[in-house]
Amino acid sequence: MKLELTDSRSLLSILKALHQPPAKEKDAGTIKVVCRVSPTRGLVLSALLPHRTCQLHAALPKSAFHSFETDNAPDDDNDADTDLLLCVDLDAFTESAGIFGGTSAVPFGQGESSLSPNDKDDDQSRFGGINFNNPGGMAGAAGGTQHHSRYQSHYRTQGGAPTPSQSVSLVITHDPVGSHLILTLQNARVKSVARLKTLQLETSQEDIMLLETQFGNSDVCCKITMKSIWLTHAISELDPSTDTLKIHVSPRTPHLRISSRGLAGETVVEYMGGSNEFGTASDEADALESVKCDQEVAYEYKYSVVQPALKTLLVLSTRVSLRLNGEGMLSMQFMVPVSESTGVGGAQMGYVNFVCLPDIGA
Repeated sequence: MKLELTDSRSLLSILKALHQPPAKEKDAGTIKVVCRVSPTRGLVLSALLPHRTCQLHAALPKSAFHSFETDNAPDDDNDADTDLLLCVDLDAFTESAGIFGGTSAVPFGQGESSLSPNDKDDDQSRFGGINFNNPGGMAGAAGGTQHHSRYQSHYRTQGGAPTPSQSVSLVITHDPVGSHLILTLQNARVKSVARLKTLQLETSQEDIMLLETQFGNSDVCCKITMKSIWLTHAISELDPSTDTLKIHVSPRTPHLRISSRGLAGETVVEYMGGSNEFGTASDEADALESVKCDQEVAYEYKYSVVQPALKTLLVLSTRVSLRLNGEGMLSMQFMVPVSESTGVGGAQMGYVNFVCLPDIGA
């Protein structure tokens, strides 16, 4: 196996998206990540979270790599047993990928101003067979709140750290004899080699992908696509003392309602409708880009499970596709930039999928 990236930030952006800050300090612990090297899907990463009610997976597509060499043939991808599976410590993996510091340790989605609600892009990308921007079958765009926000971060390069024009290349190999995942990073004449000891995988590939597989085999009753920045507004409004958050989706306006009840009372954030399937809303700031919902549904989820995932993913992603099935299972697919924007073509995207079961005690 030999995987080459011209810019290590492509991998770093995906690894950062998998990091889950604990809702409570006592819940902090080591998170393992399973790396699946697939000759057609690329590099698929699965974080082994402490909660059995949710799963988190990410994909860095094969097209993002300068070179992608595997030991198994592409035709074998239909059989997951032929894919190489490696388990390593997520923190060690992330620190090694950003070892040079400076701008090379800043994810693409965080190194510059994120999209404001008025910004447009035409990414027509897919993850798991879902087209994030395909309007076919949708009920059309929908309206949202009236306030606008723009986020911006500044980073300072120090010492020998790479400048914006000096990307750090990365080569990933596997040493089966010593059971190591090897990361070789190079910036100009400076080279760094990290040897990550692989860990014993105590669960099967089927269990790792269990919730995602169950959701994929079910009927989706509603789907909403929106810019991540708008969902950030809703999550920031929720009372952190709440135990659960409620997601309510309707074919009528407001199409999306997110609410919680805490010590300060009830907080409700609503996203109103702005058009139908035959036209596009005139307001470019509409929060909901597309809505597909045949029936009204409402489910509750553990705040301590959902909030840590959204806190990280909403900062690093540009768009999110929110889907619910008839049993209340929630799937949120995030588009994460893994390259610099090329202008007309936009940035290349990696994908993160968060799947969560509803709170059965609600």
